[in-house]
Amino acid sequence: MRYARSVATRPKKGTPKQLKAGKRNAKASALGKSPKRSARSKKGASPERRTTLRVPRALQAEIAEVARELRISPNQALVHLASIGAENAQREREVRRVVERRRAAVLRSGATAAAFPSPEEMRGAILVDRD
Repeated sequence: MRYARSVATRPKKGTPKQLKAGKRNAKASALGKSPKRSARSKKGASPERRTTLRVPRALQAEIAEVARELRISPNQALVHLASIGAENAQREREVRRVVERRRAAVLRSGATAAAFPSPEEMRGAILVDRD
């Protein structure tokens, strides 16, 4: 014989602690108060941004090796490698800016594409960043 379950008799999902917190938050909301935050939400309240990433297989071996070498966790190794990559990207952007400024300085000097700039024009272009 099958029994029909109503919504009222369905077992609630969650741990007893979660259920208790849910009741407490429901009471607080009914009284017009703000519900208390759980310990999990307090723990995650750090200035760093948390995220979930899918690490490509090609990087997993490198991350594991760096973690072993530095005696840190794989997550810390991933952040370490990411910071190295960010520093390299920043350095590349700065080099591109310098190259563009120097190229613009050479072009302003009036040198044509067929002729090389004079040593004075090259020196001026190189020193354009050194004020």
